[in-house]
Amino acid sequence: MRTISKALLLLSIVWVSSTFMGCWLSVAPTSQTLTEQEVLDLFNNWNDALQTGDPHQVAALYSYKATLLPTVSNKIRHNHEEIADYFEHFLELDPYGTINESNIRVFDSLAMNSGIYTFSVKVNDSISEVQARFSFVYELIDGDWLILAHHSSAMPEH
Repeated sequence: MRTISKALLLLSIVWVSSTFMGCWLSVAPTSQTLTEQEVLDLFNNWNDALQTGDPHQVAALYSYKATLLPTVSNKIRHNHEEIADYFEHFLELDPYGTINESNIRVFDSLAMNSGIYTFSVKVNDSISEVQARFSFVYELIDGDWLILAHHSSAMPEH
């Protein structure tokens, strides 16, 4: 009888522990949620990559399944090779971006930043400013936040 009582007690403890542990585990975070500042830092990292002049360094910030709808090209880019090709030409302008308005949304393993940015670019040895609307969608992939989608379009009123 004692053996049965001990077995039932042990079984009860295991059941209660697994039940409460299961509840605790189900509410624990399953990803690395970003703060708004960290989302802004992702843009700064991208802008810093532009400053290197290396299109492959810029493309490395994009997911392998990323889509780029660029500002100064009619061609949609679907992979690192196409994205690097776009930046090879864009980087000839020595671009430097500044965010004017940022609207950040953070979800479990996705983050989005949409707004307006201004690029200083060099054209014929003079600096021009180009304002554009932008959207970046970032995805957490293997511990890194990468650009999944990037859309940039010149402001229609300019």
